[in-house]
Amino acid sequence: MKKEVFDFVGAGFGLILAALPMTIIAGAVKLKMGSPVIFRQQRLGLNGKPFTILKFRTMEQFDRAANGIAACDTQRVTPLGKFLRHYRLDELPQFVNVLKGDMSLVGPRPRSFMERDKPYRDVPELRTVRPGLTSPAIVEEFKAGKPLSPEATIAKDLEYCRTLPSVRNDLRIMFETLRHVHRGTSATVPHTPSHDDLRL
Repeated sequence: MKKEVFDFVGAGFGLILAALPMTIIAGAVKLKMGSPVIFRQQRLGLNGKPFTILKFRTMEQFDRAANGIAACDTQRVTPLGKFLRHYRLDELPQFVNVLKGDMSLVGPRPRSFMERDKPYRDVPELRTVRPGLTSPAIVEEFKAGKPLSPEATIAKDLEYCRTLPSVRNDLRIMFETLRHVHRGTSATVPHTPSHDDLRL
């Protein structure tokens, strides 16, 4: 089975399974935080093409024009947002990104256009594969219980990019991710900063 077919079928199946939880989460976010329910941000995709990544909102809105500099991201995460991040439930809308062909189920971590992600943008080979919902680097972070250094992350993602696409390998990485999320070990790794100041 080709990776593209595997991604499409897997994302479709994932959306079916997640339809009820996503409906409940969307209602809870709307009730607790108001609109918008979905956070959108530009990320770097295949061959450097920008795409809009989708997540459930986990932070309070911030009016930069009215309030100047935003508070620390961790101070703006709501209790509901902490729960969603704990179990990576805020990332469920990314199944839509996979169906649209912006992302794969497994691939390098999708990077933003912010300065902190410049080391990753400077490695063109990382853009030869669609970014993924999960990646070998994310699994290694779960195992270590802390974020990898930029150098270690790049090395793990490059190793994946240089390997011939394999559904078997993707399934292994997905299983490891789900195992760590289910056991709660993923919560020991700080959520990737998204600076979701809701400029929508």
